[in-house]
Amino acid sequence: MSTPTPAARGWRAALRHAFAVDAPGPAEPTDEERPIVERICRMVARPGMAMPAAMLLEMSRPLNAVGAAGLRMLHPAFWALAGPSQVGSYERFTAYLERRGSLEWMANRIEALAQEADSGPQPPGPSPQAEGAAKTCKLDLPAADSRSAGPADAGPSGHG
Repeated sequence: MSTPTPAARGWRAALRHAFAVDAPGPAEPTDEERPIVERICRMVARPGMAMPAAMLLEMSRPLNAVGAAGLRMLHPAFWALAGPSQVGSYERFTAYLERRGSLEWMANRIEALAQEADSGPQPPGPSPQAEGAAKTCKLDLPAADSRSAGPADAGPSGHG
């Protein structure tokens, strides 16, 4: 057998990685991507928005590459609307979304931020939610008195 030429080795090495995919699991953002990704996660993790956002991210995970390509396509429009000062953040966020586990990491981060907000400093005493639940669960039933007959014992005319 003959040894491959240097050009063939370079071609084979390039082809070997042509169809490589990212490792499974959440894709941690790089130090350059982290500020914009974190800012977007914090905007979404507001009260009442965390669960719908996490569900949307989980449902759109198979379309991750299509969504990132769509954002690349909208790059000129974003540049025209936001100006050149914001384009760097947009490009870093789009590059992050092109990675396979990015949506999973964002969904996990949004859930963690929502839990932090829920477990933040609470005022002492029962929470307003617990008080409301106690009021709705309270049953105001008339006291059973053996001296008075109830409507079921009153007879057909309604008088005892």
